[in-house]
Amino acid sequence: MGIFNLFKKKETAPKAMPGRPVSVHMAEPQFYEDTKTGGAFGVLCLSEDTVTALPFDPKSSYLVDGKKLDDWRLFLFSSSEDKTLGEMEYYSALEHLRSLADFGNTYVIGEKDEHLITTPLTLEQMKTLLNAEN
Repeated sequence: MGIFNLFKKKETAPKAMPGRPVSVHMAEPQFYEDTKTGGAFGVLCLSEDTVTALPFDPKSSYLVDGKKLDDWRLFLFSSSEDKTLGEMEYYSALEHLRSLADFGNTYVIGEKDEHLITTPLTLEQMKTLLNAEN
């Protein structure tokens, strides 16, 4: 660390404040084919430092070729590392986001219109979320 960085403030993710408007990214699903099974699966992405709205039940909301998909995954993407950190089973990830919030961690802002609204998660919080599944 150089002398010029010594007094530089550490940048932190913006925090949601009550009564203050927040820009929310609506997670849009992507669909892929599982090369092992030949079946399709849906993916929603949670990105670092981004307030995100994740649907409660994508199985009921999205169809592929007129059929519901049972396999849904949440990908966690780090913009600071410019890579996908990992993936989780979608419904399990939502439960972990809620339970981590219950322990005083700020992972969830609230719920609205059948969506879970996340805080802008830091890299460390995303790694904690991934480790929660193990």
